[in-house]
Amino acid sequence: QIMDTVTIGQPAAVIFDSLFVQDVSCFGLCDGFITFTGLGGGEGNIVLTSIPALNPNIGNNGFIEACQGNYTVLAVDEGNDCTYSLGSHEIIEPAELIMTVTAEDITCFGANNGSISVECAGGTGDIDLSINDSLMVCGALLDSLAPGIYEIMLIDESQCFTSSLFELTEPEEL
Repeated sequence: QIMDTVTIGQPAAVIFDSLFVQDVSCFGLCDGFITFTGLGGGEGNIVLTSIPALNPNIGNNGFIEACQGNYTVLAVDEGNDCTYSLGSHEIIEPAELIMTVTAEDITCFGANNGSISVECAGGTGDIDLSINDSLMVCGALLDSLAPGIYEIMLIDESQCFTSSLFELTEPEEL
């Protein structure tokens, strides 16, 4: 009777030291990223992939251009064709900056009595409001305005911004 001992080994697992997830900086952008440090182990070259698909970073140790969403990261060991889950990671984005503008046109030719008021919401932290490059307080009334085009801009603490142009008109001269 011949007996041999057979040992069935398990391939070395893919490991990493730490993970860094950077959320999206401003509403609507896709500038988040996921980076692994100390990625190693396995039997051969390690290739990262994600579901849904993301673009790899230059070091091939993570992903760039991530929009808001949940991403499952997989490591494929090309040495043994094994796939390992490195977890599911959420990328979040801040709230959209929203302006609600109330504008009143000039009532009579030459009266220069137009007004603009802007309510501000969303974004991250405090919001700066400017009208034609003059700083204002959200909700305050800017009055005694002449006809013309006014640029309204909101900027939050993360330097995210939104802007819009509003035109105040006046009736024709009689």
